[in-house]
Amino acid sequence: MENNTPYKKEELLTLIISGDQKAFRRFFELQEQPLLFFADKLLSNRQQAEDSVLIAFQKFWELKDNFASLESVRSFLYTTVRNLALNHIKRRNMLQTAHQDILKQSTAYDDAYVEYKMLQSELLALVYNEIQSLQSNHRQILQLAFIEELSTKEISQKLSMEESSVRSAKTRALIQLKKALVHKKIFSVGIWLLFLSTGK
Repeated sequence: MENNTPYKKEELLTLIISGDQKAFRRFFELQEQPLLFFADKLLSNRQQAEDSVLIAFQKFWELKDNFASLESVRSFLYTTVRNLALNHIKRRNMLQTAHQDILKQSTAYDDAYVEYKMLQSELLALVYNEIQSLQSNHRQILQLAFIEELSTKEISQKLSMEESSVRSAKTRALIQLKKALVHKKIFSVGIWLLFLSTGK
């Protein structure tokens, strides 16, 4: 159950450092979804993504006295999740005795890549609630295309629809989503292009 106690952004870290568990839970609720998107993009495994996020928050709680700003906390959380994800991938590839794959995965996670995935994850979290407000068929199409990153062909197979019908439904859903974002005053061309880049 969500903790809806109103906290000012600048006071959250002070309360967390003092040991306020309600403030910590509120911060967790605010950051959990973008971190989950981020971890899931790296791992393609929801359970491992959830475990990585929980471990990152546990480490933050243990080290909470060492942070001076929420931005430093945010950077720590993403870095921790990234490192945990990379360790998962290394173990996964070692079990498959694929040393070359380990090297490819390691070089893929440079700072620019991670920063892009962080931005992409936070964007998905931003529009996720708006997607939930769409009518059911539009919501399902966008979740499959942009959250699960399925192709038009994969969506058509999953929903037993013609590919042309999927494309039409996706277009209508995007129009509806764009109107909702404009209405909420959170639409921008940059955000929209980044969001579209997550789909296939």
